[in-house]
Amino acid sequence: MFLYLAFAVQCAVTCEHTIPSSKMPERIVYQAPVDAPALWRQARISGFVKLQIRTDESGAVECARLISGHPIIVSAVMESLKHWKFKPWSNAERSEPICGILLLHVDSDFKVVVIGSD
Repeated sequence: MFLYLAFAVQCAVTCEHTIPSSKMPERIVYQAPVDAPALWRQARISGFVKLQIRTDESGAVECARLISGHPIIVSAVMESLKHWKFKPWSNAERSEPICGILLLHVDSDFKVVVIGSD
């Protein structure tokens, strides 16, 4: 649980380009797999995780703030999220960070489905 707290503590999830939750799934370029901890595998837990994220100019997740979710699922999702890539905001001159809310459903087979809106 400490790993995801460290990722979230430094998170100032504000930026000029906030993407609506319904549009976040189409901005995903790469979704890293979730490495399920042993307890999750044994308990076969499923559920939702809601996060507010901010990317850097390259689309890498810079920080994530937990809004809600089961603690066992959250720690694995937050670790995976460090490797996700999103399409950044672009104009003719440069790429810029984006912010948005991700609603994820994680099933008992450890598959993560991004849901467009909550």
